[in-house]
Amino acid sequence: MNDFDATLDEAHEVDVRLVTFGQAVVFHLENIWYWNPSLIRFSGHMEDGSAVDLIQHVSQISVLLMKPARTDPSEPKRPIGFACEAEEAGG
Repeated sequence: MNDFDATLDEAHEVDVRLVTFGQAVVFHLENIWYWNPSLIRFSGHMEDGSAVDLIQHVSQISVLLMKPARTDPSEPKRPIGFACEAEEAGG
């Protein structure tokens, strides 16, 4: 995830397509959290602006990362990826 985000320029952002639902579900990814021992939470918003929050077991996750043009280039680019708790706490 961090490697994919590092390839994006300022004009693009991360979208994800969840491939485990049997139908296409695409949303703009804003945050990812990991809960020990085996849950991952994805949050973001759909194209219409509605909020998305998905919690899945790590054994069920298949995510296609996509890089569409950013919807609001005036906003600062937010990195997406995993960080350890010490990094998030500023240490």
